[in-house]
Amino acid sequence: MTDLFGRERDLAAARDLFSSSRLVTLTGPGGVGKTSLSAAMSTTLDRAFTEGTWFVELGAQRSSDTVAETVAKDLGLNALPAMDAEEQLRRHVAGRSMLLVLDNCEHVLPGCRRLVSSLLTASSELRVLTTSREPLRVRGERVITVRPLAVPPKDREVSVGELRACPAVAMLEARAKAVNDQFEITERETAAVAELVARLDGMPLAIELAAARLRSLSVHELLDRINDRFELLNRGDPTATPHHHSLDALVRWSYDLCSPDEQLLWARLGAFSGSPDLAGIQAVCGFEPLEGTKLLDALDGLVSKSILLPELTRGEMRYRLLETLREFALERARESEDHTRSRNAHVEYYRAWAAQTARSFFGPGQVDSLQRLESDFANLELAFNGLLQDPGRSRDALELASSLRFYWITGHLRQGRRWLERALAADTTESVERGNALWALASVAALHGELPSAQDLLRKADEIVRSVEDPRLATHLATWTGQTALTSGDLEPAREAFEVAYKGHTDLSDAEGLMMTLFMLGFVRSALGDHQGVSAPAGKPSA
Repeated sequence: MTDLFGRERDLAAARDLFSSSRLVTLTGPGGVGKTSLSAAMSTTLDRAFTEGTWFVELGAQRSSDTVAETVAKDLGLNALPAMDAEEQLRRHVAGRSMLLVLDNCEHVLPGCRRLVSSLLTASSELRVLTTSREPLRVRGERVITVRPLAVPPKDREVSVGELRACPAVAMLEARAKAVNDQFEITERETAAVAELVARLDGMPLAIELAAARLRSLSVHELLDRINDRFELLNRGDPTATPHHHSLDALVRWSYDLCSPDEQLLWARLGAFSGSPDLAGIQAVCGFEPLEGTKLLDALDGLVSKSILLPELTRGEMRYRLLETLREFALERARESEDHTRSRNAHVEYYRAWAAQTARSFFGPGQVDSLQRLESDFANLELAFNGLLQDPGRSRDALELASSLRFYWITGHLRQGRRWLERALAADTTESVERGNALWALASVAALHGELPSAQDLLRKADEIVRSVEDPRLATHLATWTGQTALTSGDLEPAREAFEVAYKGHTDLSDAEGLMMTLFMLGFVRSALGDHQGVSAPAGKPSA
């Protein structure tokens, strides 16, 4: 049987579906392993059918009109001058218990759709399994989406044993050993192997092509060169269909099957990283000629063709473009005016969204905001880097880094420090944005227990307050001045700072400042022995 590498569940699901449906279609991106899974299915079910299973490869077909002829030929039927191939097949399958597998249907969908519908009508004993980047859309069809192989977790180191248990790594190791019997994964290679299969998106074809390179390169050497994946991964199985000979050929094959609108949306989606939601796609990609329903139709087309992988996350639909497909989009779109417009729209959308999230954070939906920050962090980081690369938008970079302050304090302090320090280094002009970034960085330093650093940052922010005279900046500076004084044990200065901050936040109706300040002011009053003052209105002494 074909090696499944963690696909046993998909195999079992496909097998079970035949109990309720006579047509099952395996969909997924090119190179994800649909053919291998269908081959395994054929082997598994061969004995379940009196006439066995018949596997027909359609990748070389150029016209829907020749599908029936190809299937008839592969089933061993001689052409009959007085009968067309479809009718001959109808008569052949009538009353026969058999499984017909049609592999690579996507480029001849009309012919496959017509033939499958006709044959299923002709025989109640026939079962059909098809592989295609989009469903046939035949009545009664059941669809299984074949996804990339699981890759190791990114948030922690894994042992060699855990690594080998990961499907993507297991495949890489098996294929590498087939071409290099000395290949072995040791502790020295664990991080590199994990990163390699992740960079290849867990895609079986990409892993196959990469493993072939491990005949002459080490894992580290291959990883160093993987950015040139379309040129590097070009030595596939010479017996495979042409579009499986190299990664570039495979992706171009997928691209050529898309409509002009779908190709344009694919190119614009290169502006994203990770898995954007619909609102993000509409904001970044929905300009002429892809406006309104045209954008939604193109999006649906890319999902149908398995270019975009829909992912339901906490009840929200997101759309994942594999990194390999994103790089292809960037290669085609780079330097174009359309790409520049989508990149600028991407940067502006995530900058504005982060700023709005910060303004409304202390209110309903706080948990949802944090979850979305987590889901969209790759795009926020891409937008941040874009702002830093534009000398005219360095203040916007300061604003974005500061806007994520709530994200930084939920377990991302080191990351927050890096962002804020980079933004502050990029723009040293005195401004409200720089002042906000300084107190935000001071809060990160204080939470790290680095009080001298935090106090130094607050002094720099205070110098800006004196020159720009921004009330909101001044009140937040007072809040964090009180916080550092409190942490240092200077209770009376802390109380004074918090009471000044409370009055300022009240005048500005600043919910964020009030929440942060009232909690700490109450704590300081209690520590000073003013227990009645803890419940008294802030700014007023207790009786």
